[in-house]
Amino acid sequence: MDPQYYEFKSLCKDNSNKMIVFNKDYLDLKKQFIQAMMNNSNIRIKNNGIKYFYNEKLNETFTYYDIKDTIKSEKRNGNIITIVYDKKYKKMPKPFATYIRYKYENDGVFLRGDEGSGLYFTYEEVFTCSYFDNFK
Repeated sequence: MDPQYYEFKSLCKDNSNKMIVFNKDYLDLKKQFIQAMMNNSNIRIKNNGIKYFYNEKLNETFTYYDIKDTIKSEKRNGNIITIVYDKKYKKMPKPFATYIRYKYENDGVFLRGDEGSGLYFTYEEVFTCSYFDNFK
C-alpha cells in the first residue's frame, strides 16, 4: 500500500478539532434538522413539497437546500488533497463554520464484485474524511 495512505489515515484520525465554528446556533440548527429528518418529527411540508424545520430559538425556517458548502481553498500533496470548506446559511453573509475534508486518490488495478453479480476491474479508489462524516 502507498505510504501516503497511512498519512491520510493519520490525518483522518481526529477530525473533531479540524472544524472552526463561528456561530454555534446555526450548527445546532443543522444537527436538529438532521435528527428531525431521521426521526420524522417536527418536520413540516411546504405547498411545493419541500420539507422544512422551524427553529424557535432563531425564529428561522430551515430546509436542506439552505446550507451551502463553498470551497475556500484546495491543496494537493501527492495523492492527498486537503480541501477547506465554508458552511453558509442562505441569509448570512459570513460562514457559520469552516471545516477540512481530506481526500485520498489511490490509483491501481482493483478486482471488485462477487460470484452473483460478476467480477470487474476498477482503476481508482477514492477515500474521504471530514468532521461531517461522523453524522452519516
